[in-house]
Amino acid sequence: MESYGWSIWLVILPTHKVANLIRRNNPESHTPHVTLQTNLPSLADAQIELSKYRFWTDIITIKGKTKILPNHYDTDPLHSWGFDVDLREMRTGHKPHLTIAYSKEKFKECPDVRENHIFRGRLRIADTRSENPWEWSIVT
Repeated sequence: MESYGWSIWLVILPTHKVANLIRRNNPESHTPHVTLQTNLPSLADAQIELSKYRFWTDIITIKGKTKILPNHYDTDPLHSWGFDVDLREMRTGHKPHLTIAYSKEKFKECPDVRENHIFRGRLRIADTRSENPWEWSIVT
């Protein structure tokens, strides 16, 4: 399986309600995050890309209910369900989303969870070279 390489994330505090939802719906938990960029080939590339986000907002808004998420990237080896999110003026190359659960198999359905929250995320570089989301780690 291919991995996601290096990624730029908005990391959500683990005390947030969403972190509990992630823990309840995964055999192994992963860091709650919104992916801004992924499939970056090196840590150096990720550091360059991170600098482009330094003046953007860190406000994340969840509105609505969970859904099965489409694959968003050229290299996207996992399937997922979660929430679409709004990042105000921040632009990404895909529909911003917050994944609750990952799987190597396609989901046929997902729990019906409705949320309406506004919260902050912290810009971080993540090492997402593992095929297991619970092994992904924040580097900076």
